[in-house]
Amino acid sequence: MRDYLAALLILCAAPTFGADLLDDLVFYDVNLQNKIEMGPITSETVQGFEILYASPGAGDVSEVAGHLLLRVKLRNNPQAAALGIENPNDLVISMLADTEAGRPVRPPRPVVVQLECKKNNWFNIVAAKGEDESALASIWQSLRGLSGGFFMTMDRQTLGHAIKSYTIEQDRDLLRYRLNLTPEQESGLLKRLYKVKTEAKPRYYFFSQNCGSVLIRIIAEGIDDDRNASFSPLVAPPHTLLGNLIRSGVASRITPAFYSYRKEGFIARELFSDLFRSLQAQHQDLPWPTLRKLNHPNDSVRAPAMAQFIDVLCARPQLDASIYALASIAQEKEMIYAHKDLVCEQYTSASTAEARKLQALIYDTSLSRDAVIDTGKLLDDVFAPTEALHATQGTAHTKLYRFALGVGHVHRKHLPCETVMTFDGSLLKQDMGSSSRVAMQRSSAVTLGGVSATVNDGGVLDWHVSVLKLRKFRDTLNSVPSAMGSTRGLGLGLTILDIHHYDRGEETLSTLAGVECLANIISSANYNDFLLLAVGAEVTHDDGYGLGIPVGFEHLWSFDDAMHWQWRNRATYDWVSRDRLSVNSSLVIRLGEVFRSDVLLGLSADYARANLNQEADETVVLKAHLEINRW
Repeated sequence: MRDYLAALLILCAAPTFGADLLDDLVFYDVNLQNKIEMGPITSETVQGFEILYASPGAGDVSEVAGHLLLRVKLRNNPQAAALGIENPNDLVISMLADTEAGRPVRPPRPVVVQLECKKNNWFNIVAAKGEDESALASIWQSLRGLSGGFFMTMDRQTLGHAIKSYTIEQDRDLLRYRLNLTPEQESGLLKRLYKVKTEAKPRYYFFSQNCGSVLIRIIAEGIDDDRNASFSPLVAPPHTLLGNLIRSGVASRITPAFYSYRKEGFIARELFSDLFRSLQAQHQDLPWPTLRKLNHPNDSVRAPAMAQFIDVLCARPQLDASIYALASIAQEKEMIYAHKDLVCEQYTSASTAEARKLQALIYDTSLSRDAVIDTGKLLDDVFAPTEALHATQGTAHTKLYRFALGVGHVHRKHLPCETVMTFDGSLLKQDMGSSSRVAMQRSSAVTLGGVSATVNDGGVLDWHVSVLKLRKFRDTLNSVPSAMGSTRGLGLGLTILDIHHYDRGEETLSTLAGVECLANIISSANYNDFLLLAVGAEVTHDDGYGLGIPVGFEHLWSFDDAMHWQWRNRATYDWVSRDRLSVNSSLVIRLGEVFRSDVLLGLSADYARANLNQEADETVVLKAHLEINRW
């Protein structure tokens, strides 16, 4: 499938036909230099709509929550229909912040040829190139995006361009959600899209009126969905907007998604390994290379191992079709190791070259055309059932505007026990191993605007405020490998302003900014169960400024695939200036959906010890709470 979808389309300002949604654009196939005739966008030419959810990426801070696009499926490509493939000439619409408005036209930048096509970067913190935008310009643009300094613009591209942009250049999945619309709703949505093109553009606000929320509002207005059209929270993350559509029956997940090129590489590696083990078990007497070398991270090890298949072929010529298939899949798994941006997309490894030489030898001597396989379709068929299964696990709630009320029992050293009330709330909260099936990414966590407090008869005992906490791993086939075997098992955490106030001692401990390295030790598929270690560094303020070194672990065990019962344990020792130990164990049980809200019962035990000596302060809190998730 990828061979048909990878064409990048350039948009040029030049009208081609009368008043239409695309009357100011021409679409060109960049590979063939042919103009693409999109045709008019009408009820007769449109055969359905999908929402594409670009999964969160690690290349830029703006990618942390993902992005939403609207796919308009068109009857403009009989060849794609005859081949049974996704139409690369479908229209894809998104609402973007117009960051180029008012800027002078910049001359074309020269392409800088890189000696190595490798990139392993988190949020563009390192490895900036000379032609990149300056750090100050990037900060200024971010501030403008937060404060409404940009207007929105309707971006129109083809599906081929969207797949190229997101799955190749940005290494992100495009998850697919079909819009379940009546013919009348489809017609209404088209009319709304036409109108939006000529309307005054709204301002862009990163949290509340962003690329996802404006697009969903347009869709909801077009289909007369008042509930989603009027949804306007202070924070509007794309996955919450999508969850609303799913719960109201407007959207349904379909598979396979359009996978990122590196994810396709991981799928291919699993398929390659299974086929190799099967052949090796059936023909143990042959001079097989080792699977460890075939999947080794260094190309200098993989390439000679791939060349060794010629010895296998010479010893057993009748395995030509199977070895040809292995060579085809081997080229797909090479995408794990290559960075395919615009400069490096033609990068070819030595292992790929060896696989192609092997294929050419087999094809020229013995192989029939019937034995050639469509690897793109094969990878889709292999992983789609797993994707479909994971897409049904969990709820469509995302913990936006989450709050919890509870009762607790507090025991403090040298003080009488007492019963307290507890409160916990946040604008947005997602834990690692989230129970939401539309989680931003189950191996990531975010807390935005979190507040919690413990209250007794005399007032507030302890309180905690978090402005922003973020933790993130990069998925590999919906799971995270162990850090002991892969660098993809390493993750990143960021903290901006985290404040704890403790009534006993009347002390307030503040983390102004912090960063941590995460090491995944073991995890299950979908991150339902995991164990990770963390170590960080933070700038703190207590009586004065200082440095903290938090070290700890986190563990999750989900009792069922639906993640209705989850047991989570955390422990953190804050070394250097604070000398504090904090341990938490919590069991969360989903009670069900009540009045369109997801209701959870939480049972937890907290232990804290400050200044670890014989007279150290110790606190134990046992509590039960009800958590309400409206969205």
